[in-house]
Amino acid sequence: MTRILGSITTMNRKRLFPVFGFFLLFVGASLEVSAFDSGDLEKLVASNKCDQCNLTGVDLKGAALAGAVLRRAKLKGADLRMADLTGADLSYADLYMADLSGVKLKGAKLPLVDLHSAILSGANLRDANLWGANLREADLSRADLASADLQGAVLRSANLIKASLIGVNLSYVNLVKANLTNADLTGATMRNVELGQTIFCNTKFRDRRKDNSGIVLDNGQRCLSDEACVRVSC
Repeated sequence: MTRILGSITTMNRKRLFPVFGFFLLFVGASLEVSAFDSGDLEKLVASNKCDQCNLTGVDLKGAALAGAVLRRAKLKGADLRMADLTGADLSYADLYMADLSGVKLKGAKLPLVDLHSAILSGANLRDANLWGANLREADLSRADLASADLQGAVLRSANLIKASLIGVNLSYVNLVKANLTNADLTGATMRNVELGQTIFCNTKFRDRRKDNSGIVLDNGQRCLSDEACVRVSC
């Protein structure tokens, strides 16, 4: 009986160890997401400047950070809802999955910033520099991007429903699978834009005409027949 119990105990240990190890890995990953450096936060509050600082998962909701310098800052998963970052410098910053709903980023410097899966719904990004930014799967619904520079940006699978893109530079932008339903592209520059399964529905184009077709563009080509593309409900 003792041998049997010993065998069972050994077997349970072998089975539990991988599970326990996975649990520790999960906990460690969770802690990493929210483990910002308190010293870096104090530095930002005191000087409005913190290059390359670690603010991962920090809560800066409604913060007054106009003109802040946060170049190469780690802001992954940060809560920046309704924050004022007007004219801020966030060049090369990591904002992966950050929540920037309603944030003020007018005239901000955001070249090559990582905003993959970030929430920017209702954000003010007028005149912002988003050159080469990664906005893949980002939520930009109702965002104001008028006169912003998005040249070379990746907007693949981005939500641009009801977004204002008036006068925006969209040259060399990836808009594959992006949803531009009810978006306003009046006066936008669209040279060498990559399209594929891109949704245009009640979308205003640069010549002020409105596309009511609800057509999904496929393989970068405008549909010439119903067979070429799939119609969606507008």
